Amino acid sequence: MKTTTLPKQAKIPLELMQIALTEANRLNRLYRKDFLAYSRAINNTPNKNDLRRADKEKARQLQIARKDKTNAVYDRLFAMAHYTQLVETKSTLREVHIIKPHIKKLLKELPPERKALEPRKPLTQDHLHAKLHYNFETGEITHNEGVYADKSAICAQYKPKKPRAQRLDLNRLPLRARNNPPLHKGWLTYTTDAYALLDDDIRIQCIKRYYLERNLDKTSIHATIRKAYYIRERVTRPRVHINNSTYSPQAIAYLYMGAGGRFDYSKGLDNITRVQEEVTCEPYGTRNISPKTNKPCAYPCRDANPLNYAWDNIKPEPVNSATLTRIPEKRALNPNPYTCTECKPRRWTVSTERNIRIEGSTYTVHGMGTGNKVTVCNTWEDALTVFNAQLKRIKGTRQTLRNGNIMITTEIKK
Repeated sequence: MKTTTLPKQAKIPLELMQIALTEANRLNRLYRKDFLAYSRAINNTPNKNDLRRADKEKARQLQIARKDKTNAVYDRLFAMAHYTQLVETKSTLREVHIIKPHIKKLLKELPPERKALEPRKPLTQDHLHAKLHYNFETGEITHNEGVYADKSAICAQYKPKKPRAQRLDLNRLPLRARNNPPLHKGWLTYTTDAYALLDDDIRIQCIKRYYLERNLDKTSIHATIRKAYYIRERVTRPRVHINNSTYSPQAIAYLYMGAGGRFDYSKGLDNITRVQEEVTCEPYGTRNISPKTNKPCAYPCRDANPLNYAWDNIKPEPVNSATLTRIPEKRALNPNPYTCTECKPRRWTVSTERNIRIEGSTYTVHGMGTGNKVTVCNTWEDALTVFNAQLKRIKGTRQTLRNGNIMITTEIKK
């Protein structure tokens, strides 16, 4: 019995295999979308956008059904409590809804309505002294009465949760758009360009992290590249809760010490006094007023620590008549603060070369007044038909230019 031997396969050099693999990866990356579209058309599988649109429509119909059910219940209750009577007038007959007698009797027996809430009264210095105590040496603000007596009234800062440690594996990093790093609750995000412009003191507080971005180099076999970004903890200022509102500790200290209020220049620059009514009550009693402009300005912070509320650190600067050259004048009100201006019409141009793109074996129509919606066509004739149909729907006047483009003018409503 004869035995046949198979011919030996020729060995392919390793360099040629690497070149072939690189070229195959490059082609897979370039024609990935076309292959997915072809496979989706062959297998008749819906697009992700169509599924998302169907889910939204289903949720909308469910919401409409709930509203219809609620309205039906309201109509039934209204019919139980009212009856309709036809009243003849000089011109026509009209329906009048009258409350049934037993319902009217029940309404009379109901308790009277609660009075409307009165507007909040401004915070006064006497009320503040009764509720809180401010230690001007240490800057502590404590409660005078209640369960929290002798305890701090300053709400602590919100400490954001620290982000998870990252693994530098490309499969685990988040994929984001260009120059759009991920966001973290309670943290400020900086790109590499923004990080380079920060001060050295702020750079020390930043943490370096990474995310993935689409690779624009079509000759590369990698579809994504790794980019760095920086995050810094967001500093939230503490607040003090009193009189159904919240205030900054500096505002409470100014009202407690009577250092706020606007200035009175009626006796000249040498005898400047504060308006006593505004010193003992908000809003001006809780603000630092500049004597040069008689307007609110920022609170001082002499040791560069915004959490130090000692009086020596945040007290206002002494009023020096030598630095004041004139009495600040009140700004005259403009009798016509609003001027009506004509809205210019919007002009933009469209053309087949600009609004029809060739992507592989398909043609896409975009930018025809449909927002970000893109229409995909298989042939140029279909794309041209869609272009003309969308152009016909656009409101406004059309004008054909010398280069063949069509300029559309749309009037903007006032």
